[in-house]
Amino acid sequence: MEKTETNNNQSKDHNYQFTGGVDLSDLQKKFEDYQNGAIDPREIYKHTPEIISAENAAKHMIGKKHIMILTGAGLSAASGIPTFRGVNGFWNRKNEEDREMDPQAIMTYKYFYRQPEKNWQWHHDFIELQKRCQPNKGHHSILKFQEFCQKNRDKNVESFLVTQNVDNYHNQLIKQSKVFYPYGYEEAKGGTADCAFTPNIYEIHGNALYMHCSNEDEECSKIFYKTPPLSELASQTSVVPKCQTCGKNMKPHCMFFDECYTELYYKSTTVENYMDDKMDCLIVVGTALATGFAKRIVNKALDKIECPVIEVNLETSIDIGYNLQVLEKSETALVKLFEEYYRLITPKPEVKSLNKSGIKETRSTQAAVKSTKPSTYSTQNKTNSNTQQKSAIQEAKPLPIIKNQPQKRDQSKQKPH
Repeated sequence: MEKTETNNNQSKDHNYQFTGGVDLSDLQKKFEDYQNGAIDPREIYKHTPEIISAENAAKHMIGKKHIMILTGAGLSAASGIPTFRGVNGFWNRKNEEDREMDPQAIMTYKYFYRQPEKNWQWHHDFIELQKRCQPNKGHHSILKFQEFCQKNRDKNVESFLVTQNVDNYHNQLIKQSKVFYPYGYEEAKGGTADCAFTPNIYEIHGNALYMHCSNEDEECSKIFYKTPPLSELASQTSVVPKCQTCGKNMKPHCMFFDECYTELYYKSTTVENYMDDKMDCLIVVGTALATGFAKRIVNKALDKIECPVIEVNLETSIDIGYNLQVLEKSETALVKLFEEYYRLITPKPEVKSLNKSGIKETRSTQAAVKSTKPSTYSTQNKTNSNTQQKSAIQEAKPLPIIKNQPQKRDQSKQKPH
């Protein structure tokens, strides 16, 4: 399995390694110091990958304001949609009688122009499978997190969902959300530039339920339509839909292997701008990171200072950096991850009680408030402790400084798939 690569966060630092049982208050303090400028941003905190529980991984989300979620085919496996590169995955299904029927050959522009019927038949079969299946608990957990961020905007936490999946399950759920659309979602009309896109979801590989004209030199290729069911094409001599404007073959709104990422079809510039300028936490779900854009997103997170990459996967695809590996099924791990996050971020209720002297004391439900009056002994200890800390700070060696900052890519260039 191909691994992601980056030059950052590779060295071991015994004083700053996460072992899964990290103290939450320590994490918050370190992040607040960084945010408030108390720590030189050029200093590198070094991490190594850790296998961790979903509940402990949630602690690393605390204090983060711009959380990106990147989902892959592994998320939909529990729904009944096979993965693409795993065991029995779509791309691994070889046809011994007809080599050209191999999916990796079919899903190319070269094949599409030569055999559009076979290409479209594959998509019709996929759509029929998608209709027989339903979103699973993992999809619902991600939607609930999006809704939480939407309802708690005063906390200044936002989610940014990026998916490689073309099965429409994220879209299906968010359109039903009463939080995002209390009066119902209004579908964009076919034949418009917005028809194939849903707000708050960035589908970097497209969506199988939509299509556009394959004649990309013409304006008609910039508008989208819903893919018609096979029953509507029964009267035609071909299963290939035709453009209503120019008569050319329509192309499924799905990325081909020999296609480039563009803002028009895959919102790639919008996603790159967010990962470059905002992302401070990345949750990776069910992907082998075998495509170029997904790798770039993960590498960008690993290049950032204190940007955790929480990987929810049965097998890890990342072997360096600030990577927290939750090696569980996504449909159960995501529920635990987000539920623990909600618990940690929600203020604890306070209760009042009488002490032995009859004076009211306020304490949290977890621990009583300690007396604020220090004893002579504790004051002396604190003075001695401060003196020792100052001495230790003076003797401490400075942390290494980043010498080579990663250069920003040219946004005008097309990105190969």
